[in-house]
Amino acid sequence: MGLFSKSKNNTLVKEESKIETVNETPTYEVNTEDETNGILKDEMAKLSQSSSSISSAVQEVNSSLSSLTNATLSQAEELGT
Repeated sequence: MGLFSKSKNNTLVKEESKIETVNETPTYEVNTEDETNGILKDEMAKLSQSSSSISSAVQEVNSSLSSLTNATLSQAEELGT
């Protein structure tokens, strides 16, 4: 709503300001250095596990591609191309 609003007979009526103040100090949770190091260590372990999983998946794909390539070459030789 603005500073003025229209009444039923189209005249402008001044609105009252409604400002509410809150005197509350925000609080923040701060981790200790040990807690932060523990969190970082856990996250690094997760990343390492993910990296290992990705490496395994890539090796599996490479192996499958190699098998597919060999099978394709064998078929091509059989067909004499």
